[in-house]
Amino acid sequence: MNNKFYDDFKKLMMLPHIKKKICSYFDHPQKVCMTYLEHCSFSLSLSCYFMDASIKALIHAFFPNLFVTSSSDYVKSINVLLETSGCRKEE
Repeated sequence: MNNKFYDDFKKLMMLPHIKKKICSYFDHPQKVCMTYLEHCSFSLSLSCYFMDASIKALIHAFFPNLFVTSSSDYVKSINVLLETSGCRKEE
């Protein structure tokens, strides 16, 4: 690893507002009762659902007979995933 980069990063992390901002990224997974890796995996899986839904919606825009209910089906599926994953702690 480049020592200058590492030294600069360490100096940057000593600034309280920067450290607080970076560390706060790890607060959200805890608030939804997930580890960082569980949250990362769940979010990546959601991105795949969104990508698939977007492609089908794009095709549906030009060919209305195709994927007629896919957008509303994805909304329902994703909503169930969100409601049943992790927990909901009061923020």
